[in-house]
Amino acid sequence: MFSEISDSAYDNLMAELTEIESRHPEWDLSNSPTRSVGAPSAARSRKDAFPPHRHASPMLSIANTYSAREIRVFAGRVEGAFHKAHIGEKPRYSVELKIDGVSFAAFYRGGVFVKGATRGDGAVGEDVTANLEAVKAFPKKLSGPGVPPGEIEVRGEVYLPRRAFARLVREQEESGVGRVFANPRNAAAGALKLLDAEMVAGRGLECFFYQVVDAADHGLSSQSEALARLEAWGLPVNPLRALCEDAGAILAFRDKIDGERRSLAYDSDGLVVKVDSFAGQEALGLGSRSVNWAVAYKFAPERAETVVNAIRVQVGKLGRLTPVADLEPVALAGSTVTPASLHNESYIAREDIRVRDRVWVEKAGEIIPQIESVMRDKRPPDALAFVMPRDCPACGHASTTTENSDSGGRPVVLRFCPNPSCPAKLFARIVHFASRDAMDIEGLGPAAVEWLIGQGLAKDPADLYSLRREQLLPMTKAGREILDDAGAETEATKSTGNLLAALDASKRRGLAKLLFALSIPDIGETAAQILARHFKTLDALLAAPEADIAAVPTGESIAYRTLGDKAAAALRSALDRFPGGEPPGRKDTLPFLRSLGLPGFGDKRLEAVARRFDDAETLMRATAEDLAMVEMGASQVKRTLGPVAAASFKSYCGDPANGALLARLAEAGVSTADSSGDGGMAAGKIFVLTGSLPGLDRAGAKRLIEAAGGLAAGTVSRKTDYLVAGESPGSKLDKARELGVEVIDEAALRRLCGG
Repeated sequence: MFSEISDSAYDNLMAELTEIESRHPEWDLSNSPTRSVGAPSAARSRKDAFPPHRHASPMLSIANTYSAREIRVFAGRVEGAFHKAHIGEKPRYSVELKIDGVSFAAFYRGGVFVKGATRGDGAVGEDVTANLEAVKAFPKKLSGPGVPPGEIEVRGEVYLPRRAFARLVREQEESGVGRVFANPRNAAAGALKLLDAEMVAGRGLECFFYQVVDAADHGLSSQSEALARLEAWGLPVNPLRALCEDAGAILAFRDKIDGERRSLAYDSDGLVVKVDSFAGQEALGLGSRSVNWAVAYKFAPERAETVVNAIRVQVGKLGRLTPVADLEPVALAGSTVTPASLHNESYIAREDIRVRDRVWVEKAGEIIPQIESVMRDKRPPDALAFVMPRDCPACGHASTTTENSDSGGRPVVLRFCPNPSCPAKLFARIVHFASRDAMDIEGLGPAAVEWLIGQGLAKDPADLYSLRREQLLPMTKAGREILDDAGAETEATKSTGNLLAALDASKRRGLAKLLFALSIPDIGETAAQILARHFKTLDALLAAPEADIAAVPTGESIAYRTLGDKAAAALRSALDRFPGGEPPGRKDTLPFLRSLGLPGFGDKRLEAVARRFDDAETLMRATAEDLAMVEMGASQVKRTLGPVAAASFKSYCGDPANGALLARLAEAGVSTADSSGDGGMAAGKIFVLTGSLPGLDRAGAKRLIEAAGGLAAGTVSRKTDYLVAGESPGSKLDKARELGVEVIDEAALRRLCGG
């Protein structure tokens, strides 16, 4: 007997069926192929197959840059941070290819691979150990010099080579699946979520490693040294990388790679520029979502020609009316683009975008489709100008307008629906309320929310907590059959039970999640966490004066000042007066600058320029842009929540309808208290971990600390309260002793944290 389709095509069909059954349990049949012998892993639920993994050290993202100027600004900030931190060396930069794949964390104990996890949301990923083991290129054991005897975490990127992706798509098309993967990244992400490791092995995935977590604990002092150590241990590291001395060298490497990347065996959409020195990285620190010591330079996006078929208006959760272009489907940067945001009516008028226009479309950051320009020379005679509706398209209520300005200072008109009962606003608010980053109500997706609103069962988020089993059963066809036959039992009862359980679990998410879930203007996820930690309860927050909310500290940052465009233009103009671009016999920069007698250039400015340029000849060759980027100094700035967010919060809570909503949520048992700690001995204390603890991994130790109200930091400083030292501690122990930081073991940590 022989197969009618290839093994790979069969695997694709099985994976698609498994995915459908996981999303629609009411369609899952007892005679499904996923339940037959030979597919044991597919019989497991997806949730059981990939348990959550909390990262001890967050997998933060990297801010994107798109221009040479932004690279120079970044380099200037780094120089300022090095100067302020008295780091006795000039910064260098490890520049690596940005691979278009899926990030992972891998753990080795005694040199043997023991666990792997996806990035997830940066704080919590999924355990995909078995699937990483199935990747043929993935090393199961470290070798070479200096392999740590204890546990070590390394991070990397799984990707699908272009040739393997082309083969996969060809087999999908031949098998008649009907829907194929849009790009290699999606295919790689899908492979890591397959329930059968044998299917993963057949996909042809590859991987690169790029980070040693807590590298200083393993005797490493720089990123370039860490990459060399990864290679020495037998881990694949991308050879296309460079160690650059300044922004100019970074940009030269960018130009070289941009010319070669289309011939690579894999997709790359840019470069990652990292401060090489770990001491420098520590001086620059971390942001709430991204690191301050690295940026990702994105290559110029691809663009494609298509047609605007229609322009419609969407209504957001805050009532903003946003025009959206429905485009003729076009392949762009690895996916098919159909809708594209048009931002606002001012943008449409300024760009003169009309229905039936031919346009160039690109992806901003290679993610968000947007119209780059209109091909007016190809405009058809029947092209229709768009007129923004004055009434909300969802409820018919008259809209209101506010005037603003865009990043270029141009006037912008924003239009909003003020109707609190608008069904589109309600839909968007409840979808956000139930989303993973908010109340995380599994099973309450857009389709379920739309059905609940249509049935009149959800007029606001508080209504979700009064839903009953018999109200939810008709949401599915199988559920309606149960109502016809009281004795029938199908998967619909499980689906309903799971949703009710998820609703009950969401009551315990805590104040920070609740504040973010409520869609309060100007209160994002980070602001919600800060408010919850500061005020501890919703009652205390509601009672706080607006000025106190505005003054809530949100952390510290380094403020950088540069010479600026105006002063740079004046200096460049003075330099241009020398014939042939040669200074008159002066080699030292500072005396030469003083001889120019420039108004407004005091000693501080002159010395800053002299520090940047070693001699007068180098200064003469500097462009106005180079001069504008001269670092004038850096200072530590204490940040607060600010008056805008405080006023938005007070305005939201002052609305009687919102006040009633908060009261009903509390009555339903939704927690309105901070869940990050109980005010015990660890509350507010800063802990740093080093070495291997006998009874806790890094993630477990971090959870213990945070549950007790403490903070798990990555580096030792004078602000550190405790260093938790385990087996084989690294250089953090020496620094803690030098600074007089108290060193404790796991037992003491458990006593402090009540664990």
